Amino acid sequence: MTLTDGSVISANIVVNAAGSWSPDLTPGIDVQKRKGHLVITDRYPGFVRHQLVELGYLKSAHSLTSDSVAFNVQPRQTGQLLIGSSRQYGVDDPKIDNFMLGKMLDRAVDTCLG
Repeated sequence: MTLTDGSVISANIVVNAAGSWSPDLTPGIDVQKRKGHLVITDRYPGFVRHQLVELGYLKSAHSLTSDSVAFNVQPRQTGQLLIGSSRQYGVDDPKIDNFMLGKMLDRAVDTCLG
């Protein structure tokens, strides 16, 4: 395997575990950056006892070309709820995107209270 800097690694198996920076290390690897948001609530033990996912979750949450939001709630062993989710394609800014977070929480409320 030839790295970006011209170095060669010779082995039976080479693992590139650089995540979204993999293409920077090994040219030709097609990895796209995606940013996501999740919310963790205060503790509400027993409020939700199993995962809740909207029917179109896989289609809407895993778009490869545009921002997306989908409803997903998972109870945690701590009594907290994980509420999600959002994806932003090609974004690597670590700051919270309040617009996306708002869309995600609106989707959760609309889905639950309809």
